[in-house]
Amino acid sequence: MRKNLLDIKDAFDHVGLDFWPIQGTLLGLYRDGDVIPYDNDVDVAIRKEDFHKIDNAITELQGKGLEYIYGSWAGTPKHVAFKRNEVTVDVFLFELRDDRRANRHITQIADSAFEIYNELEYQGRQFRIFYNPEKWLSYFYGYWEKPVEGYHAFPQKIG
Repeated sequence: MRKNLLDIKDAFDHVGLDFWPIQGTLLGLYRDGDVIPYDNDVDVAIRKEDFHKIDNAITELQGKGLEYIYGSWAGTPKHVAFKRNEVTVDVFLFELRDDRRANRHITQIADSAFEIYNELEYQGRQFRIFYNPEKWLSYFYGYWEKPVEGYHAFPQKIG
């Protein structure tokens, strides 16, 4: 998982595509300083209007052995993924709706979370994370400070 996350980071940075770790990826990076060893994927969020930049990263990622998987619902892109060695990197597209960003099956997030952010260092690289990660993690997981193997979040609305 580490290699997939770092390769996504390098390729997205190379094409100027801002992204934010979310769900278990954010939880592990923020709480443990590493990916969660029993998690089975990498989850990141991008702004939907930046989706066109994915095309510029595909060749680089394929050259690193990541297979590109495209997902859409009713012809509208909501999610794409890359996969290598049975580990998927899910890229969720969040579109602006009033003052919130939303994805088809992931929570709604205040648009300001994509504008005002913190950074976190991981493996010598700086990752953008939402400004108030404790709020995000508490809302998504409840008590998140202590690892609970196998526990997964359920999407909700985050203010």
